Formats: sequence, structure tokens, C-alpha cells
Amino acid sequence: MNSKAIKTAAFYSPPLTKRKVNALNGLIDDHLSLVNFFVERGLEANISSRIRLHELFYEESKKIIPSDKIHSKYRYTALEVASAILKNHAKRGGKRPEIKRKFIKLYHENYNEKSSVFRIAKKDDKYFLVVKVRKRKEIVIPLTVSDYQRQFIEAYFNGRLKIGEAVLKLDGGIAIVYIPFVREVGEKNTENIMAIDVNERNVTLSVFSPDGKLLFSKYIDISRLVAIDSTYVNAARKLTSRLYRGINPRYLPRWVREKVKKRLKRWKKRKEDIVHKLSKYIVDIALSYNAEIVMEDLKRIKERILSKNNKSGLNRRFSLANFRKIQNFIEYKAKWHGIRVSYVNPAHTSSICPFCGSKLSSPDDGENKDPMGRRALYCPSCGKYYHRDFIATLNLFRKYKEKKREMCGVRVPHEGPMKVIRTGAVLPDGVWHRGNLAVTMSPGYG
Repeated sequence: MNSKAIKTAAFYSPPLTKRKVNALNGLIDDHLSLVNFFVERGLEANISSRIRLHELFYEESKKIIPSDKIHSKYRYTALEVASAILKNHAKRGGKRPEIKRKFIKLYHENYNEKSSVFRIAKKDDKYFLVVKVRKRKEIVIPLTVSDYQRQFIEAYFNGRLKIGEAVLKLDGGIAIVYIPFVREVGEKNTENIMAIDVNERNVTLSVFSPDGKLLFSKYIDISRLVAIDSTYVNAARKLTSRLYRGINPRYLPRWVREKVKKRLKRWKKRKEDIVHKLSKYIVDIALSYNAEIVMEDLKRIKERILSKNNKSGLNRRFSLANFRKIQNFIEYKAKWHGIRVSYVNPAHTSSICPFCGSKLSSPDDGENKDPMGRRALYCPSCGKYYHRDFIATLNLFRKYKEKKREMCGVRVPHEGPMKVIRTGAVLPDGVWHRGNLAVTMSPGYG
């Protein structure tokens, strides 16, 4: 069965002329005016369906932004954005929704480009984004394209990929456009199963054969993400005490706001760079072993672990943790290669012995000593020590097999399962995939 796999590429323009910046700002403002109109009307009528919003308020929206001012498809994408905001508000509640970031959603139709509001053009080995404002008015935006991005555009021109609805933003005088590239992918016939346990400071993965034989296991250190968070939180505190001094951030000078914005952007990019490399490395291992991926269902985990009873520092750490982001990156990269990704209930994966079902305890209890550090657990029935994160991958594998009604024992060496775990860290440009082996380039991390 074929499914759609999506990869989104971010394209930047060189600094644009003042005329183009003003034209794009006007288009974005008109689009957001429509979004706000549909959101307001949806809240008043207590509806969130795009179809109902269209039926009740489409004609009225033409009084806000006339039809001859913008392309009709902008009204369509404004309905989509408003519907998504209203559904999220109905689900989560809270204060009245407010759009703080300026952006515009660009409609695209692969089978009829005349109905689309943007297209990618090429001239003399240079690439351009052509955005329609209305009939007989377009804005041509030059794009800075890397070799990695060029392969997606050329695959689109050759018909191997399609593109979806893009999002356009303005950062000063530079346009940023996020274009999703779509392809039909057939699901791979996998032989093995990879169980992945995602934690705050590490990701532990184990590859099993269908009958439960352990083929490969690796403990990957991601404490660098925690260190980056700590560094930037402390820097933000110093910046706040030096620049804000009790002033409402809204009334700060522009140069101060730009400095804070630049710091926040650098923070986000550094974290995403590591997560991208980590997820690519994990998917490469899955490809090497021809394995499907199983992970814990951690949706809305932060709502469960954040508590008023926690210390503020602990809540801050949990709120900055990357559990779901790592899982999302692994999932979309895996789906691009046709690897199936499944989720199982995370309950008790790190507290139950996968061999006898007994409750595991800390080695500190009683006379037990701790031979593996703080991540060790002790099984009173088996009389063995196990690593908490490795046990989690075993239990994930068992739960997945139970979910598929293929109960089986996990044939792991009972006397020393941690001997097969390889420890390592994901470093910049430190991991790659060659042939059928996943290897690390940095010495000491293999």
C-alpha cells in the first residue's frame, strides 16, 4: 500500500527591494485579516468546520478584502488556517486565540498550476518563487538554493516529486518560504523490529529479529541538548536583567528586540541541527537492519509531567525537553524511506522485568549495590541487574508483539544484556551510513 511521504525544505531569498517587501507585507496583512475575520465569526457562531465557515461567512469576507484585491485561493487558505486555529482552541480551551506571527499560506495544485498562487521557476541555473497577488500581478522572489535543496527542485521538475501548500514569512527584508515536497512511497517489507526509548539525556535503541533475538543495541548520549538549553536559559536571564530592567518587552527599543530574537533563533537552530543528525542516524540504522520502528506514545506528555508540585527548575527542564520533537523527526524521515512507524502504550516500560514480569527496584534498596550508575534496576525474582533504558526497549518490543497478537519470549542473554549495548554521542558531522553498516566516524564513539 502506498502512502504519502513529506519533506519540507526552507528556502531563503537574498535581501529584497523595498517595493517587493511592501508588496509582500500588504499581501500577508490581507491574508491575516481574512484569517482573523473567520476566527472571530467562528468563535461567535461556535463552529470550527471549514465547510460551515465557508457556507456562512465566505460572501461576507469579501467586504473585508474585496475579490479584485487578492487571488481567491488566499480566501480558501485563510479558511483552512482559521479552521485549524478554532479546532485547536476547542480542544485545548484557554484564552481567545491570537495570531502573533505574520505569515501567509500559499495554495498549490499539482494537476492545474493555473489555479495555484505560486510556482517555482528556473532561469540560467537560478531559481525563483513566483507568487500571484491577483490577476495580472505577480511578485518574483529569487531563491538561494543549496545543492541539497536543488535535488528536490530538480526532482519536482522531472515529475518524481510533487509540492504541497507552502508557507511564506518575512524576516526583515528577507523572504523565507517553506515548501513541502511530496512523494508516493510503498511500505517496505521489513524483516526486523527496532524499539526506541527516548529520554531527556539519551536515546536507547535495540533491533530484534521477529523471534526475539537481539541483533543490535545502542545507547546514544543527547545530553548536549540539555547543555544548550541550560546555556541559553542563563544567557536569557543575564540579557533580561541587563536590557529589560522592568520594561514591558513590547516597549523595548527595536535593537534590543532584534538582539533577543537573534539569540532565540540561534538557540532553536542549534537544537534542531542535533535532532536532525540524530534522527537521520537512527533511520540509517533501521535501513541497515531492514527494521520497522516502534516507539512509546508520548503525545501530550508535557501536560502529564509538568506539575505545580515540581520545582520551577524541573518544570523548566521538562518544558524544554525534546521527547516528541525527536520522535516526529524520526517518523517523517522513516516514512520518506517507506519504513513503518508504530506507537505503543508507554506504561511501565521501565519498571517491569521483561523476563518474569516482576516489578523492578532501585539497587539502592536493601543490600543491593549499584553496578551501573543511576540508570540501573534490580529484579528481585531473577536476581539480575539491568539498565533502565535497555529494559524499556525490551518491553516496547514485547508490547508491540502483543499488540500484533504474536506473543513471544525475548531471547536476550540473561546474564549480561548490557554487554551488547554500544554507547555513543551524536556529534556534528559525526555519523553517516555506508552500505549495510551504520558506523560512527568519531573515534571513541563506536
